[in-house]
Parts: sequence; C-alpha cells; structure tokens
Amino acid sequence: MQARQSRPSRQQADVAPQIDNAGRTHGKPINDPRVNVQRNTDFSARRARKSTRRRIDEHTLGNHVQRNSQERTKQRHDVAEAIMKRARRRRIFAGVVAVVIVLAAALVMGVLAYRGSVGSALALRDSDATDALKAAAADAPSYTLIAVELGAVAEPLENPGPDMLILARFDPTSQTLALINVPPNLQVSSDNQSTTLSSLAQKSDAKMISALASFTKLDISHFVKLEQADLVSLVDAFDGIEVEIDQVIDDPSAGDVYLPAGTTTLKGSTTLIYLRASNLKQGLQDKLRHQTEFASLLLQEIFGKGVFSAKIDMADDFIQTDCTLAQLEVLSAWFKGKGATDVILASLPGYTSAVAGISNDSQQRFISSYDDFQDLLHEIEAGESPSLSSIDRVDAADPGSFVLEIQNGTVVPGLAAATNEELVAKGFNIGEVGNADVPNYEQTLVVYQGEEGPSRAKSVIEALGIGRPVGSSDYYNFTGDVLLIIGSDYSPVN
Repeated sequence: MQARQSRPSRQQADVAPQIDNAGRTHGKPINDPRVNVQRNTDFSARRARKSTRRRIDEHTLGNHVQRNSQERTKQRHDVAEAIMKRARRRRIFAGVVAVVIVLAAALVMGVLAYRGSVGSALALRDSDATDALKAAAADAPSYTLIAVELGAVAEPLENPGPDMLILARFDPTSQTLALINVPPNLQVSSDNQSTTLSSLAQKSDAKMISALASFTKLDISHFVKLEQADLVSLVDAFDGIEVEIDQVIDDPSAGDVYLPAGTTTLKGSTTLIYLRASNLKQGLQDKLRHQTEFASLLLQEIFGKGVFSAKIDMADDFIQTDCTLAQLEVLSAWFKGKGATDVILASLPGYTSAVAGISNDSQQRFISSYDDFQDLLHEIEAGESPSLSSIDRVDAADPGSFVLEIQNGTVVPGLAAATNEELVAKGFNIGEVGNADVPNYEQTLVVYQGEEGPSRAKSVIEALGIGRPVGSSDYYNFTGDVLLIIGSDYSPVN
C-alpha cells in the first residue's frame, strides 16, 4: 500500500510563486531566493533594454544632429561656393569688359591717330586757300578746285601758276560728279583789273579761288593742290594710270618721249608729257580733254579701287587739301561700283585770244563768259554730255545758205586765196577774203554767231576736215555770218 503524498497546505499554496513559461513570476512576492534572483534578472534586463533603447535613441539623435550639421555645413559650403562663383563671374565679366574697353579705346585711339596722321599729311602747306573757301549750303552741290603743277621740259617754257585746273562738282541730291576743266589762263577780273587765274595764283591761292568764284558766281568749298613731283610720285605709288590715247603724242615742248596711240600705262615723266602735250588734232580742246580724262582715272584709282584707307594712306603724302578724311570717305562711298562713264567730263567753253608775237600759252588768254559757264551747268544738270560741243548736236547747214569770210592767220602768203578757191568749189558763199589782225594763229578757227551759227560752222569744219568752233565775241570782227581764220595747222588742197 503506497503512502499518500501529503498535499501542500492552502497557506503554502497561496504564497507559492507562480512562474510562467516566460520566466515571469506571478503572485505575491516571497522571500524565496529563486524569486529574488529572477526578479533581479528581470530588472537588469529591463534596465539593459532601457539603456539600449536610450543608446539607440541617443545614437539616432546623434546621427540626426550630425546629419543636420553636415547638411548645414554643406549648405554653408554651397552658399559660399555660389558666392565665390558669382564673384569669379563678376571678376571675369569685369575683366572682359575691361579688355573690351581697352581694345575699343585702342581702336578708337588708333583710328583717331590714323585720321589725325592722314589729316596732318593732307593739310595744305604754305597756302592761304582757306581764306577764300565757303561751305556749300545743305543738299546743294559743292565745288572743289583741283590745282596741278606740271612743270616744263626747260625753264624758259615754265608757266607761272598751276598748269591744270579742274573744278569738281558733286551734287548730293542727284548723286552726280562732274569734272570741269578750267584753263589756267582764263581771263578774269581782280581788283578791277583784267588778269588770268595763273597770274593770280602767283600772288596767292586765295586770290585765284576768289577770282574763279566771282567768274562762276559760285561758292568754292574745298581746294586740292598737287606739285609736279607729288603728282609723279602719286601716280607711281599706284603703279601707273592706264589710259587710252586716241592719237600719237609727239610734242617736243612737252617732253622727249614719243607716246603711240593705244592703251598705255602712264608712269613717271610720261604722265607729265601726256598732260602737257598741246600739238594735237584739236589743239587746246584735245589737251583739256586728256587732262580731264586723266583726272577722272586718278580719282577712280584713289577712291574707287580696293580699300580706301589703304589707298588714301598711299596718297596722303602727296596731296594737299583742306578736305577732312570724313569728307573723302563720302567720295569713296560714291565711287563704289562706279565706272569711267559715271563721271561727267567737261571743259569750260571758250577760245584762246590771239596776241601779236606771242605763242606761249601762259601769255595768251582764254576767253569765256559767265553765260557760257551757265550753259555748261545746265547741260550737266540735265544729264546731257557736255563733252559734245554745240556743233556736235546739230546737222551741218547748206554751204550756200550763209556768207563765209576768210582770213589768213599765218605768215604763209596767198593761203586765204587758195582756201577760197577750195571752198567755192564746194558750194560755199564767200564774202571778204584777207589777212587776220596777227599772223600767228596756230589753230584754224571757225567763229560763228547767232542761233544758226553752230550748224553753219559745222559745214565749214566738215568741208575742210579741220577747225575749232568758237562762239562769236568782241575779239573777232567780221561782216559775214561765219569767220574762218586759217592757222598754221592747215594746208589747203591746192
């Protein structure tokens, strides 16, 4: 018989600890060592867990704080870097602006220096021309007088004053440029005395300009001057000027070089010979035409070909003028795309007076009038070709419809009578036949008058194959409708 185990008392059961599967105790505390150990263990575990959580929180907070600090540092760094970038950009921009300003200043100073050097080189030397110059009105044509010294092959043949005068007329409204050749021995009035432009130039440029302005009743705005040596140097600087010579030039008084007809490049002394020559088919008329054509070609070389700044830099040592560089640039702009036919060429209408015993052009006088000049300007303004004389514009008259008077202007006896026979045979109605006032006419002249005069003179010139038409003036006295003065350049058929 097995002994029955005794059951714990109720009291013992109430105080006995209850330990669950998690190791936690339930019930009232007791002084059981196991319970105390378990309790201490639980407490330590809880404290450890709290400590762990606290460390984790502290670590998390630290990381958060560290991240915030890093972010703030990065932000401060980014801001600082952005500020430095902006500062660098400002410094670079300021540097670029400074460089641009320096370059612009250098460019401006260079341009001003260039303009100043050109202006200084172009300035008139030992000339009082500016005292007589007057500015043109706005939008009105402006006039520039170009004076050229050509010299002579020998001192006794040297003419006083300029040997070539070109009056350039530029109209800004119609955009036309005309070159009018004015003979230097043009008879003008100065200080109530009759004289010539070349004689006045010996006194001063201003007197010459004032006299021409008075004759034309125009304001001359600018003046250009070329000495003989400067002209040669200027032409040679452009490696010569190519011209088309329409007739042989073989004039000992102009130089000892023979210039054949055809295309020729003028250089050195040949330039002077071409411009001086006067023993041409139409004498002075051809000489003036050659000079005007040359002036046009030279201006085109300077202003119309290549880069103007380079061209004017080559020319400024040889040209004297009051014109500013800006005014010359306007002319350069006009010449762009222009050709030889775009420049209007003309010569002042008139004739050379005969003076007994004198054959030197410098001592003869070229006679013209204000009315002749006005007619020329009207033709230019109308767009007509002033290179054509009045007889070129009309048909020849019937030889028997007018009275022709013949005078012998040479030392060859019987020349008027021989010419009379020739013209009678061609149907001309001849009036008086005799000798001219002086026997030293180098050119044959056909002097006409009245409205029918040009057509009548044309019939005489065509019949003889020679003769320069001259409008009637007080210097020629005749009773017929047309006067023929036979010069040394004419040989009758018989």
